[in-house]
Amino acid sequence: GEQTWPTEEDLGPAPGDGVPGGDDDDDDMDEAPGDDAVSTKSRKSIYSEVQTQIDSLMATDISRLEKMTPEQREAERKHFEEQRKAALGEAGEERLFPDEVDYPIHIPARQRF
Repeated sequence: GEQTWPTEEDLGPAPGDGVPGGDDDDDDMDEAPGDDAVSTKSRKSIYSEVQTQIDSLMATDISRLEKMTPEQREAERKHFEEQRKAALGEAGEERLFPDEVDYPIHIPARQRF
């Protein structure tokens, strides 16, 4: 599917924050007036900060990859593949992707299936 971003409603107050339309728990009653607005603003601020950090990391990684030679990229890809296999353990790929079938790519599909 398409990438979607959180809407204002998604970023809004969580149940139990004492916001009208929330879960109506009585444990919210001791909060000072205006705490809900701060809470919502804080969530939006945190989301924005995290998104900025992610964007920065992606830009840094892209820049680093652009400076690498094809051999360095292949070596890094193999390194990450080895780490992934070690983390998954025996039969990890089969457990993660049980419906995938390996097939020879040099044989046309009409002959494979």
